[in-house]
Parts: sequence; structure tokens; C-alpha cells
Amino acid sequence: MAWLKDDYSQVIVARDARDYMWVMARTPTIAQADYDALLARVKALGYPMDKVRKVPQQARQ
Repeated sequence: MAWLKDDYSQVIVARDARDYMWVMARTPTIAQADYDALLARVKALGYPMDKVRKVPQQARQ
């Protein structure tokens, strides 16, 4: 784990090899300001930002 929000609602899971990383949240969407802050953390970790892909999520029914 590379970063965990204090309330456990968001996390960045990252590999030292910098070939995979995941931004995850307990909700199906993340506020844009929070997402931008998460991506800034990912960039600071040294990940190539051109490889980042956002995958749309759906809430469970």
C-alpha cells in the first residue's frame, strides 16, 4: 500500500516496480478534487501518468 486516507475511504495500492497501481475507494465515484489529489500522489510516486486509466464503476444493487 502506498497511501491510505485516515478514514479508510480511499487508498493507493502500488508496486515498487512501477508497472501497476490502483486507486480505490469505498464509493463508486470519487469527487474530482479528491481524484486529482490522488493522481498527484501517484505522480509523486514516480508512475507514468500517460499510462493511468480511469475505469468507470457502478454501485451494487
